Amino acid sequence: MSAVEDVFCVECGFRFPEGVLATQIGPGRYPCPRCGALGRRADVREAVTMGLSVSVTGKATFDRSWRAQHRRMIRAFGWLHGIAPPTPTFVVADIEDGFITFFMHAWHLKDWLRHDGLGRRVERLVQRYPALLLAADLANGVKHLRLTSTRTGDVNTAMTSLTFDGDPTDGLSASVRISSGSMKLDAVEVARDVLSAWEDLLHRAGLQ
Repeated sequence: MSAVEDVFCVECGFRFPEGVLATQIGPGRYPCPRCGALGRRADVREAVTMGLSVSVTGKATFDRSWRAQHRRMIRAFGWLHGIAPPTPTFVVADIEDGFITFFMHAWHLKDWLRHDGLGRRVERLVQRYPALLLAADLANGVKHLRLTSTRTGDVNTAMTSLTFDGDPTDGLSASVRISSGSMKLDAVEVARDVLSAWEDLLHRAGLQ
């Protein structure tokens, strides 16, 4: 048997997706996407540990609701370099892939909501949130190599640079920059704004 954590916000009770650890989202890392609090509570439950000699059979049904994509977005946020503690193994491609994964999941939550929850109404709602429009350009820029249409007004919106520092024996930390219009932004801060925008939109739409 092994211990598994269920992680909650101490203020509003928001439950972080399974697979997100309290050490990844503890105080000082980033605020609760629902209420902004930093405190976390972890309830420990037991899970079966399957060794190499164990064989199991069964089946699973994939969750096709918008809530599944919402959880996927939050898990991707927890994987971003610069949030999790630095590791001795530091691969630039992993950092880039982490941010690309987050922004693609974050923007395409819109499409899940369109087909399961809000219909075409979601297209109008996302226009109210600059962070979501920025996520759209970042996601679509990666998907199509270059933007031919833009939601921010800048077809050159993109992640532009990566810097890192630290001692490789202890771990390194990274900073990824985004350029959009005249703005130079930190990618982790943008990701936080995207999470907050989605939580506000879902709350106003009566889905949270």
